[in-house]
Amino acid sequence: MRYPETRAGRRVGSSGLSGSVRIIVTMEVTEAAADVLRRAMQLGNVDASVGGIRLRSARGLGGGLGIQVELADGPLEGERVVETAGLRLFVDAGSIGTMRHPIVTLDPQHDTIAVRERDDAD
Repeated sequence: MRYPETRAGRRVGSSGLSGSVRIIVTMEVTEAAADVLRRAMQLGNVDASVGGIRLRSARGLGGGLGIQVELADGPLEGERVVETAGLRLFVDAGSIGTMRHPIVTLDPQHDTIAVRERDDAD
């Protein structure tokens, strides 16, 4: 059975499929970010065959919404598993639902992982 695809958690109509909709989350990960995340998984003793990196929305101190990045032993109910750059990302589709082309990058100024909208420079 084929399912309609979505990008970044947005639903696409499902005519002819008895109302079934499958959410497909597509993301990119830069090589620098992938290296840092793989190293974090090694240091955290995360089994890469079942564990990975969780990306979830988190409310910031200033009231804004951000993406929390954390090590995870496996996906939680409702999370989508995205396999890319040799990593398993566990994504709450709602956390990146406003991004058309999310990318996981390494912020060179602060040496932190960031999730943002992909731009032409990427």
